[in-house]
Amino acid sequence: MISQELFKKIKTLELKTRRLVTTTLAGQYHSAFKGQGMCFADVREYTPGDDIRFIDWNLTAKTGLPHIKQFEEERELTVIILMDVSGSGEFGSHTQSKIDCGAEIAAGLGFSAVQNNDRVGLLMFSDQIEHYSPPRQGKKHMFRLIREMVNVTPESRQTNISNAIEYALKVIRKKAIIFLISDFIDPHYHQALKTLNRKHEVVPIVIEDPKELVLPKSGLVTLEDDETGEQVVINTYSNDIRMRFRNIVLARRLERNRSFKSMKLRPITINTEKPFWDIVVSYFQTKRLK
Repeated sequence: MISQELFKKIKTLELKTRRLVTTTLAGQYHSAFKGQGMCFADVREYTPGDDIRFIDWNLTAKTGLPHIKQFEEERELTVIILMDVSGSGEFGSHTQSKIDCGAEIAAGLGFSAVQNNDRVGLLMFSDQIEHYSPPRQGKKHMFRLIREMVNVTPESRQTNISNAIEYALKVIRKKAIIFLISDFIDPHYHQALKTLNRKHEVVPIVIEDPKELVLPKSGLVTLEDDETGEQVVINTYSNDIRMRFRNIVLARRLERNRSFKSMKLRPITINTEKPFWDIVVSYFQTKRLK
């Protein structure tokens, strides 16, 4: 039995993302991620402008009228959502935390895949595997995944992206589209991501909060690491300390982007303070044109 509050969160997320999928996202997703090939579907009479390479010569000879073969896309794509649910995802200076943004994006992508008859799986991780649902088709399955995302209570607050990738490589046998949703506050995932990218199509989705880049002038403050619980007292009036803090964050971001570029990965970068679905749609449109 789920609580009224949890039910409301699940229903809100479902309605919000399904409306978007119906109006915009599913079509863009379909165009961006093609199926494995084309299969024969039917024949019809030839009309001017049809590609003559697809004329069915046997049927044309039997009927005396030119007929053309029709084909449809073979999809049966497998989509896996790798979702970081570690402690740093709880940070959010605006209306949504990073983990809430991640859940909304995961739900939208999942419904888009389901609407295109693709299979969807979900792997939530911290520095361990918190939950794994194997890929399946259907709206009922997607509703279960949303419930898992909204109801997750991680056993650990720390992050290990490599561990999640290694688990995914073991359980995902067929080539898949993998959406890796994280703030990527973890310096040791490069090699594992490189291996994953060789075997699957990987789309990194980076969730950022702009307040993580700037320390406000608030005097002596205690900073606590969301994942380790470690605390440190700093003087935020110090220009030197604020600059060092900013440089550390920028260096981490630069290293992450270099890593993606070396693997020819184009990330989707999400800002928790700004509307983000236009950014996702734009990504799909650009991918379709490549």
